[in-house]
Amino acid sequence: MSNATIIAEAFGEDASLYGILGVSSSASPAELRKAYYRKALTCHPDKVSGKEKEFQAISVTYEILKDPERRAEYDETGELADEDSGNSSDFDMWRQYFDNVFGRLTTSDIDKFAEKYKCSDEEQQDVLKAYTQHEGNLKNMLEVVMLSSERDAQRWVEDYIEPAIQEESVPNFRKTLEKSLKKCLQKLEKEDAKKAVPAAQVVDEDATESEESDTESAPKKKGKKAQPKKKKPAPAKKKRKSKAEREAEDAEALMAKIRGKNSIAKRKTASNSFINGLASKYGGVPDDP
Repeated sequence: MSNATIIAEAFGEDASLYGILGVSSSASPAELRKAYYRKALTCHPDKVSGKEKEFQAISVTYEILKDPERRAEYDETGELADEDSGNSSDFDMWRQYFDNVFGRLTTSDIDKFAEKYKCSDEEQQDVLKAYTQHEGNLKNMLEVVMLSSERDAQRWVEDYIEPAIQEESVPNFRKTLEKSLKKCLQKLEKEDAKKAVPAAQVVDEDATESEESDTESAPKKKGKKAQPKKKKPAPAKKKRKSKAEREAEDAEALMAKIRGKNSIAKRKTASNSFINGLASKYGGVPDDP
């Protein structure tokens, strides 16, 4: 399989090598290496499954651009040479290639890196860049921001995106943002429900076994036959909202809450500025808020 085919299958036939790594065409070798590391972590096999094609394509891209001659040829023609690396489609080969460049990574190494990255200024820049590029679509943003999952979406909105929208430092894509946030929350609920089912089944089975054991060990009394108890009519069940409806309401409430917090902070800042202006004009000293 040719390198061009590997890249096309992962990112499309029109994909730019520089675009895949997220760097400019004037990127230095050090910048290329750093970009390769960051991009590879978004689909590293030790942390993410089902991203083998993307991992291979990213490695192929870096291997081409780090070679001055092949990079110059690509810059001149804008096309990849029709070359076949023989076993370039071998996933294990590209995994070994990554290890040769950066050293063998363990899941512990990746977790430590993630701890430093999450909630950092670097992550904030990556999130806002992805937000602008993908016009508020959180699902697409999760594909490009490294070491991210649906559980990060709500934090991104509250800590980075909504304040940036309020400050008008990024475009307003709230409609798409809210829609994609609902989908993230719905997916999380389904995953949590699947995890909770086995535990619930164990509890029910234990309770059933306990009831059966008590029934078997209870002594039988002679005398009159026990009269069957009359069953009370079951109360009418209230119509429950669907998961989608509940998640939609939760997402809307979250967005409203986030906007409310930022609005209060803005009003407080404006009020303080007004008081300080009066004090300056009339010679008074305002009290600290």
